[in-house]
Amino acid sequence: KTWLLYSIGASIAIVRIAIRFFLTKRLRTEEYFVLFSLLCWTVDAAFIPFIVKYGGNSIPAERRPRIIPGSQEWINRIMTGKMFVGAWICYITMIWSLKCSILVFYGRIKENLQEQKLIKVTWWVLGATWLACILSMFLVCRPFKGYWQIYPDPGSKLTASFALEDVWIIGISNILTDILLLAIPIPLVYRLRASPARKFMVGCIFSLGIFVIVATIMRIYFTIKIGCIRTMAFWRMLETCTAIIVANCPGVRQIPSRS
Repeated sequence: KTWLLYSIGASIAIVRIAIRFFLTKRLRTEEYFVLFSLLCWTVDAAFIPFIVKYGGNSIPAERRPRIIPGSQEWINRIMTGKMFVGAWICYITMIWSLKCSILVFYGRIKENLQEQKLIKVTWWVLGATWLACILSMFLVCRPFKGYWQIYPDPGSKLTASFALEDVWIIGISNILTDILLLAIPIPLVYRLRASPARKFMVGCIFSLGIFVIVATIMRIYFTIKIGCIRTMAFWRMLETCTAIIVANCPGVRQIPSRS
């Protein structure tokens, strides 16, 4: 499932970049953001199978005392606990890079001072929320090694090798910035000089971000409710796959029309 979702999302991004380069012989800033996000997502997707297989420090209470320090299981769990942290940093950077690509795209079609101000504010919000999410990774769990600590048991604050505070900080920041990105094109669509059918189609394209918000909410719910690495990994991959498709749809739609 991980590689299936990755293949779908990566194919959309590669098609968008390939069409742009084929038609214009160059890439724009938003395509470079997409490329960087794809690189981060590739690292994230590569880590997930190992994390799901070995489980990090998400261990049943009856199993934990039986793990011998220095054993292969001990090594594998510590390794994948560290990979889990790296995967989440890649996830955060990937999602926020996609948001940047969308914002750069919006910057090309702004029409008046109102949109310009909202875009500038959104840039600041994106930077602040990305920094908050990264800092939460390093500051919420103290000591930091608690992310991969086998025993003593790091405690119930960690679910599937991840601090619940991180889940909330990243999730709320993600939803907040998605709402801002959804708000920017509303006046543009409203003022669009086109038939109602065309306005509806353009509005639907810009409203695809709603699916990302829904996927984010579902990931938060299942992470907290179930706390299973396999379930959490699936919903995170589904969320990132949805995000990369949504982020590239307006760009893919724009290329033929501009050309």
